[in-house]
Amino acid sequence: MNEIINQDVYYPKDSDKVDVTLADFINNYPNREYIKILFLRVKEGHYQFGKKKVNISLNNNDQLVVKLQSKTYGIKEFIEKYSKSEFDKVDMKTIVEQFCNMFSMQNMMNRQANIHNKVKN
Repeated sequence: MNEIINQDVYYPKDSDKVDVTLADFINNYPNREYIKILFLRVKEGHYQFGKKKVNISLNNNDQLVVKLQSKTYGIKEFIEKYSKSEFDKVDMKTIVEQFCNMFSMQNMMNRQANIHNKVKN
């Protein structure tokens, strides 16, 4: 018997409530494999969605709200409106390069913080 295992595709930064909520949304989204590559966390509340820079926050009901320029969307509305066009613009190489650049920057910042802490002590 073949069983489909429901595996997570987006792993949040645990200390970031917005990112945890976004991960829960993506991991339960019907086409999660399709949208997972579009979201890249830059820093708390700031994401790259395909080629677009967006701000994501929680409203008073703990629902995800996406702000793009001066417009605000619910997360489902935003994905329905922009995912197809952004998916078509993005290739896997670009996503991997962005991830590697972000990872390198985070490592460099961590090393600098460690050096600063050693000098301070």
